[in-house]
Amino acid sequence: LCLDEIANDGWLCWIPTTDDISGPCKHASELDSTKIGLNLTTIHTVNEAVQSGKVHVGQELLVAAFAQNDRCNYSTKPVLILPTCKCGLFEDAALILEKLLPYGEDCHGPICVKYLSDGGLKQCPVLYLHCIICEIVPSDALFQHVGFLQALNLWTGSNFEMQNLDWKHYFKHEFL
Repeated sequence: LCLDEIANDGWLCWIPTTDDISGPCKHASELDSTKIGLNLTTIHTVNEAVQSGKVHVGQELLVAAFAQNDRCNYSTKPVLILPTCKCGLFEDAALILEKLLPYGEDCHGPICVKYLSDGGLKQCPVLYLHCIICEIVPSDALFQHVGFLQALNLWTGSNFEMQNLDWKHYFKHEFL
């Protein structure tokens, strides 16, 4: 599962096929609806929520995708594109990730999960919650393959999920 945030133009728009206002952050889920319907009530409600700061216009998009290492299909499959306002909690992001995991397995069968991230400040605690649950021990079949690797973090998720972070991101935050 690959996670990263990409730049967004920061505009709200209307999606005719679903009749939804697109672009507000996840806090819009606290509103009654983002469907426009037959009058301007929803537009006024969303506008008031944005003006009051209760809802934000997403400035970035959190993108989550499954990267496949399949003989027939080597493409990446996006499973989540979520506008973000940077005001959410890492616990919220962890909950979203929990909801995504069954999707990949239902669509593609059993998967070996390795979380890939550039190490964003919200993503690190989320990965910690998912990937530092149990330690690979000599009685685990995987131990014979990785147990001897020095400096390898043997802590994984409950199904041996591992994280792969871009350490340059940490240095950038620390020294710039």
